[in-house]
Amino acid sequence: MGRKLLKVFIAILLLQLSHNSTWGVKKSFITLHKSDSDRQSLDFILPDPADELGAQCLQHSAYFCLMGYRIYKKEREREPREDDKHQFEILVRDRAHRLNWFSFKEEDKNTDYCCTHQVNMYVEHGQRNGLSPEEYLSKVFDFHLTTQKDVVFIKVRWVPEACTHVISQIGFGLGKLKIVGGRGLTKKFVLPPLGNSQKIQILTGYQIKTKLAFPWFVVWVICGEKPWLCPNTDGFASSSGGRNL
Repeated sequence: MGRKLLKVFIAILLLQLSHNSTWGVKKSFITLHKSDSDRQSLDFILPDPADELGAQCLQHSAYFCLMGYRIYKKEREREPREDDKHQFEILVRDRAHRLNWFSFKEEDKNTDYCCTHQVNMYVEHGQRNGLSPEEYLSKVFDFHLTTQKDVVFIKVRWVPEACTHVISQIGFGLGKLKIVGGRGLTKKFVLPPLGNSQKIQILTGYQIKTKLAFPWFVVWVICGEKPWLCPNTDGFASSSGGRNL
């Protein structure tokens, strides 16, 4: 089933690229930097059938899965407490699936895909930086309270048949854009089909910062699958543009 889906994906990609005859390459204003201490990123996995995590995500959602919130700088001087991990597990177990936050670790397959990965993310990026379990969870689940997040991270895989990058992970937050993998910004970038759409969104490198905006992702990806999480997205919708990039 996975191989068949991948072949269909590549076939659709090649077909859509063949209809796109104008590919002027502009000089990119994006520079690639290593992670700096001030960056923060709310990271998502996209359902790419050829990517290991993407294929696992696709078993649960055709839109997205949450990776977690990455923080690289101490935010408070709070000392870790003995029961932090236990308290976080209690809190996250009831909320994780609301935002497609799954643990794909073998030991969690029989526990509703929770909570080894989620707890590890809290320890590494929350507890280590002075955040309580509640404070770290608010970083993750209060995404709708602000539109002030830039695309700061994408992970791509190279598809030589189409001479194109497929975006398998994306992160929004603070910091310089970091791209992992691929052949540089002069090549094309695409998102895998999301939801019920068979349309593949095609971007040039210089469009990444402007087209892959957080308001667009919230309205058309997160709220597209989970509208009950988004009772008021007017502020997002006004700055998100259309469904197609």
